[in-house]
Amino acid sequence: MNEDKNSGAVQCFLDFFRERFECDKSDNDSYCWKIISDVVGYIDIEIPFENLQQLR
Repeated sequence: MNEDKNSGAVQCFLDFFRERFECDKSDNDSYCWKIISDVVGYIDIEIPFENLQQLR
């Protein structure tokens, strides 16, 4: 059985709004905003924190 590579993307997106995010490192060891979720999700670090907070 093949698993959808985007499985959980909606959950992670919703968790961005419900939970929080923090500065962390991605799987390739580069800095990013990591969404606090059971599903791994990253946002480009070049997007300012204040902009993400305003969006939330």
